Amino acid sequence: MLRKERILYLFLIWLCLALYFFNNLLLKQISAGFLRYFAVSHFNDFLAPMIILSISNFFLSMTGRSILKLWQVLLFTLACGAFWEFTAFLFPDGVLILPASTYDPLDFIAYFAGGFLFWVIVKTVKSTD
Repeated sequence: MLRKERILYLFLIWLCLALYFFNNLLLKQISAGFLRYFAVSHFNDFLAPMIILSISNFFLSMTGRSILKLWQVLLFTLACGAFWEFTAFLFPDGVLILPASTYDPLDFIAYFAGGFLFWVIVKTVKSTD
């Protein structure tokens, strides 16, 4: 079971990174209207918790620990989102990938949605065992 979980985490990392590059290299340029707004403003924020939680759980699984309970996932997502939203602007442009970061409360909805989707995916896969 542990091996299956690690494979799931690696798959989620790969999938989210592929979607991240698809969004940045293509979707932002070809989309219009609300889809463009979402692609430019919130899609990467939606993907970030799934990547961070997958990486964290991959390494935590080696110690017998995890961040898999819903409250843990949402608290971890809140902490990561708060760090990003409230401290990213303190770094010089480009240090954290995005130049001129600004606070956007709607990003928290994207963070929580991504964290929640991570939880649903892992819970669904674990329940099929």
